[in-house]
Amino acid sequence: MIISISNIKGGVGKTTTAVNLATIASLQGIKTLLIDADIQKACKIFFQIQQINNNFYKTEYKDLYILEDRNPKNLSKNYDLIIIDLPAGMNKKIKNCINKSDLIIIPTTPSILALNTYNQLVNYEIKNARILLNNVEKKETHKKVVELILKLPKSQYFRSYIPKSEHIENMPFLQKNIFKIAPNSHITKAYKKILEEII
Repeated sequence: MIISISNIKGGVGKTTTAVNLATIASLQGIKTLLIDADIQKACKIFFQIQQINNNFYKTEYKDLYILEDRNPKNLSKNYDLIIIDLPAGMNKKIKNCINKSDLIIIPTTPSILALNTYNQLVNYEIKNARILLNNVEKKETHKKVVELILKLPKSQYFRSYIPKSEHIENMPFLQKNIFKIAPNSHITKAYKKILEEII
């Protein structure tokens, strides 16, 4: 299965989504390849890595590997799951990855502007896309956005969501994935539930 993590808008949690889902999948014995297609190449900082060649890395998890800047073509036969962390925006390369994916996860913060970017993606005729709400708080504006999403067809959003958390905010500073920071937290459990919805 190939999953692209995409959004036209930046700062919505694409990399943290990709890293945490890949980690939890590998811990469940799913042979996973995390493709870092973003210019910043941030995925590998969240792991202890061993460089295999110029752009291919083995992590401390036996079923998780990282590949930088590579098209998923002809790779799916070697892995049970491929997760692609795409950069913000939309161009030919991004569209190519999306078209080869079985599922497109759209991490979205609970705001009207963020929802508008989802509608833009729909206009690109992207199929199999599902909204994943990130950074959700218990406040009225967020509740209103959730209500709007719940009016969409159920195939267009995840029932589970990621609450706002210091654990997520600390990931770049600690350079660790969520399982290393807080393995038994409600945040880690939320990612597990999302993975359950996928597989």
